[in-house]
Amino acid sequence: MVVLINLLLLLYKATDKDVGNNSMLVYSVTGGDDRDKFRIDPNQGHIYSKVKVIDFEKDSYSLEVVACDDWGQGTRTTATVMVSY
Repeated sequence: MVVLINLLLLLYKATDKDVGNNSMLVYSVTGGDDRDKFRIDPNQGHIYSKVKVIDFEKDSYSLEVVACDDWGQGTRTTATVMVSY
């Protein structure tokens, strides 16, 4: 079993039909991480473990992830992603 901290677990990708700076998205985890076990790169949408995977209390987690354009002030899209190991 992998026991690394900061392990890349998932690549979450959203798209925006705008172009240039208007197409930039900001990602955040807004639900399902009540034990603070995950972090998301706000620019890339990559989800990482913040604790050793062996310390996870369950085999899977359902996270609510938001992609928002205009640096958090514009259109928001929410998705539920499953992280299993």
